[in-house]
Amino acid sequence: MSIASDPDTSIGSVGKISQLLDDWLALDSWQVDELLRLLNGNDLPAVGSTEEPYVWISRALFTGASRAEREKRLAARLGRLIDEQPDVNLPGARPEQILFNLLSLCAEMNRPDELSEPLRRMFERRLLAGEWDGLLLRGRLRAALASNQSDWRLDPIWRAMARGDAHEFLPGNRYHGLDGILLMPPKDGEPPVDSIGAALGAISRNLESSPQREEILAGLLKRAARVTSGGTSLVVNLHWPAYESPWPTWAVGTLGAVDKTVYSIVSSDRDFPDQLPAGPDLPKGQRRENAAHVLAFLIAGLWNRNRRVAQSAARMHSRKLRERKIGAVIPA
Repeated sequence: MSIASDPDTSIGSVGKISQLLDDWLALDSWQVDELLRLLNGNDLPAVGSTEEPYVWISRALFTGASRAEREKRLAARLGRLIDEQPDVNLPGARPEQILFNLLSLCAEMNRPDELSEPLRRMFERRLLAGEWDGLLLRGRLRAALASNQSDWRLDPIWRAMARGDAHEFLPGNRYHGLDGILLMPPKDGEPPVDSIGAALGAISRNLESSPQREEILAGLLKRAARVTSGGTSLVVNLHWPAYESPWPTWAVGTLGAVDKTVYSIVSSDRDFPDQLPAGPDLPKGQRRENAAHVLAFLIAGLWNRNRRVAQSAARMHSRKLRERKIGAVIPA
């Protein structure tokens, strides 16, 4: 399965690795040792030592028309290797390198059907330790878990991380926690709005004294809209947790300004948001009432501009009203 080790150009090497993967993944019968040799670079062409094997495998994997099928087949084999418990029975002469490349390759994928449960079993064993090239293997496990979530079971961990609370096993900062939430799959067609709102609220409070706070938060909001494919719908729906959590007043203002569609609605009415204040100084009941009024206001403004977004917001609005036992709020 090996390829000649003559130095080659980057493009040529990717092509060779791509062919290697095609040939190997086409085999019905394969051995774990073959995968280990890929992960430590022994069966890859000579591409230098500046980049780890998983980088080259990723480049080759995501090249060509059969990408989805190749990724599925490789993910299944990675899942089998994880269930061989390489964190317990350390493989090869450089087990940390193999584990680093294994988990980094998983983190490059989004294959929850093949990887979610094996990665979760590794996480639950709590035996992974060590580092490679100065990077903690547990940090690579965190990234792999985030990229391959099949449900919201890790939500409490991501929320705590976003608050700045250290996890006893998985290393990560506030932004890692937010990313874990953003990568959770939709439920009933909707992203985890409440969790996203809680994470962004915690990050906003931590940014209180930063002179770049509005710029940083705007970037995070745009990232959230992009990663979840929520767009304007996510920005509108985030007004509930922004008022209720609560976010700092400046952060609520940033939320209203980050999307041009929302901003045009908000700025068209001089009574918004001055008569509906936000912030932690308000009583919880008042924050909820204000959240209900704000979302109703935005739904009304969007109804003839973007019916899909308005309907998504209306569904969330109705659910929140039921959960909070708030009477119907209809904009004038």
